[in-house]
Amino acid sequence: MDAWTNQDFATCIYNDDYDRHDPDYLGKRPRDNAEIIAGNFPEMAQANLLDFGSGLGLLEKELRTRGFTQIDSYDPYTSGETGRTGLAAKYRTVVAFEVFEHHPQPHALMADLAAFLDDDGAIFFSTLLVSDAVASEGIDKWWYCIPRNGHISFFTPQSLSRIGAEQGLLLGSFNEGFHFFFRQHPPAWAVKFTHQVWS
Repeated sequence: MDAWTNQDFATCIYNDDYDRHDPDYLGKRPRDNAEIIAGNFPEMAQANLLDFGSGLGLLEKELRTRGFTQIDSYDPYTSGETGRTGLAAKYRTVVAFEVFEHHPQPHALMADLAAFLDDDGAIFFSTLLVSDAVASEGIDKWWYCIPRNGHISFFTPQSLSRIGAEQGLLLGSFNEGFHFFFRQHPPAWAVKFTHQVWS
């Protein structure tokens, strides 16, 4: 898959058959993620927000019903470059749920995400971290390693910190699944919760 184009992924992975392999994609996950954001980080609604890797744009619809009015959606597989038309130049928050494990080029992904941030912006994202137990047993045996679902890239805190640092970003984690990148100071929506900043 390393040499695949976005069209290859759209044809072979993100096709009409995708929801058979990831049934939560069409409703449950966007609703759950909207509840996580609106319930825990309502401050995000006070400035513009981009849902990067938005798929069908369902998270945007769910957040709009919860009072988020300054939100855009973009997905490189379903929108392509033409989908950037109409997006703001910069965003205070970029949300990237279920994106990192799907992207074949993490360095390029990081550069793309960072380019959307304003000077005080932050990235809120989800991906499961590779634990020592997973690494010792073998990532290929991990339940999260599901190429048919598009799960092809996996990270430790150290690897995420490294690709973030290339863009001048620091990594914070709330738990093994939810994380954020920021520049100098963690965003206000993050500091009210226990988190770890990785060096």
